[in-house]
Amino acid sequence: MDLIGLMLGQYQITEAIGRGGMASVFKAYQPALERFVAVKVLAPQQASLEEFAERFVREAKAVAALNHPNILPILDFGQQAEHTYIVMKYVSGGTLADRLKQPIDLLTTARLIKQVAAALDHAHSRGILHRDIKPSNVLLDENEWVQLADFGLAKMLTGDQFLTSSGVSLGTPAYISPEQGRGALLDQHTDIYSLGVILFEMTTGRLPFTAETPMGVVVKHIYDAPPAPRAIKPDLPEALEAVILKALAKPISERYHTAGELASALELAVLQLAPHQILATRLENPNATPKFGPTPARVTPATPLSRKQLMEETAPTVPRFTGRETELATYRARLERDHFVIITGMAGMGKTTLGAKLARTVADSANHIFWFTFDQVEKSTADALYWALASVLDSRGEPNLWTYLHGEIGVQKPLERMAKLNLLMASLASGEHVLCFDDFQVAAHLPDIAYIFKTIRQRFVELHQDLPARIIIMGRELSPDMEYLVSEPLQGLTAAATAAFIADRHVTLPDDLLDQVWARTEGNPKLLELSLSALTTMPPANQENFVASLARKGDIRDYLMNNVYTALTLEEQTVMGALAVFTGAIEREGAEDLLSTAGVSRVAHRID
Repeated sequence: MDLIGLMLGQYQITEAIGRGGMASVFKAYQPALERFVAVKVLAPQQASLEEFAERFVREAKAVAALNHPNILPILDFGQQAEHTYIVMKYVSGGTLADRLKQPIDLLTTARLIKQVAAALDHAHSRGILHRDIKPSNVLLDENEWVQLADFGLAKMLTGDQFLTSSGVSLGTPAYISPEQGRGALLDQHTDIYSLGVILFEMTTGRLPFTAETPMGVVVKHIYDAPPAPRAIKPDLPEALEAVILKALAKPISERYHTAGELASALELAVLQLAPHQILATRLENPNATPKFGPTPARVTPATPLSRKQLMEETAPTVPRFTGRETELATYRARLERDHFVIITGMAGMGKTTLGAKLARTVADSANHIFWFTFDQVEKSTADALYWALASVLDSRGEPNLWTYLHGEIGVQKPLERMAKLNLLMASLASGEHVLCFDDFQVAAHLPDIAYIFKTIRQRFVELHQDLPARIIIMGRELSPDMEYLVSEPLQGLTAAATAAFIADRHVTLPDDLLDQVWARTEGNPKLLELSLSALTTMPPANQENFVASLARKGDIRDYLMNNVYTALTLEEQTVMGALAVFTGAIEREGAEDLLSTAGVSRVAHRID
């Protein structure tokens, strides 16, 4: 796009600054104010999209309304012939990507991250996501003052969709969050993750994930655990490593919930260091942001982990347990009677917390608790479950299942499924084990998984065979043929329990405001945590307005929708995506017609 010398409105293009697939950036002169500005001109193919102009104006106005010292201000925008452009402040000091070519000490790292975080929190509080946080969008002036650029551009270019026409998630693959890579609904956590990637790069001198293709990098962000920063740079403090890894947690519930929380944790970790540690960070690679190419060799631990170590988990600790005392008593009585309970409920209801508390209450010691969390990758099959159980049982003097699994030669044996299950149940009958299975919805649809738990319950509960072991299952849903095992799903906290929940977190609210919080969140503990996290960071004068806006704020609805969406199978996600064009109710016949014309009739049966 050669525009040198062209007048766009009152701006004369003087030189090209940068070029990308969706836009090019130029330095321009504004004679009326005798100043230079930066002009971003969107690619013609983007500007010509149907309804683009209306959406562009609406979103540009929203971003222009952001007023923060660390956000690059939008000065103007317009359309001229086939050119749609945005006018921004011109910053001459380069970008963080340029700065990464030189050593950066930890104090400078904390200062720059804090400024980026402040910009993000300001925008997030106004419902605007960045979606493309990366070093080249962090502009630095002559004094290294941060000006975060391209705020909301991804949203402007795509409206309410998250994919380009080629089907690739918007955002830069090296810095993309797992949920953005999946094309899921996004909230502020996507920007926090990307900021965590930048922090990883600033402190280790490399990116957490590289691959031969951009899509390969996206897949790693979705599924792979990031390498330990101290495995790359052993001189990094443990506290700093913990901050980085929390920012890069795959589940958004385990990340920082505001960018400011990340910045504060980083600042605290750095300020606790000795001066020589603060100034010791150096980049091993002068070109810190590599191009896509062959994946570098992995860092190998000194002692390889065994299959046992990889499969064994520890039951979560429950430092606070308030508001679920009645449910705990109910499930404990049921567990003592049947030795088998299932806790279900919608996302955020506290199933894991209740299950962990129940396990720790009934177990003689934490060593008697077996905890297994189903996931979409390594722990989603009956074989993975058997190996994990065999590992724990073997360590407690019951080696039969472990020995049997080790003796398999990789072929299907006659009656193998029954043989393994019989060995498992014989082992369970020999000790006071408490077996906990979390995120059961991940594998609930697998016949082998349902078979294991239905058979165990039938023998030890319905047929009253002796079972010293106790089993706790937690998940959002079960397979249809197991639903009869559930008495009722976990409900939100009562008003009284909500008041106790809030008081336990040392938050004091007026009675009317407390009632509003309870009503808006419907007693959902996770939503209460999100709300309290925000309320504790604002002055009392702003709390009432915040609570009143909870029903409109996207972070709470997006949190629930993201959990609902990711709980769906791929086929169900395809159907949901096709039906997302409707803003209201639709007759079944119309939905089926749409699925047929959308080319996804093969999965139309998932509409049920």
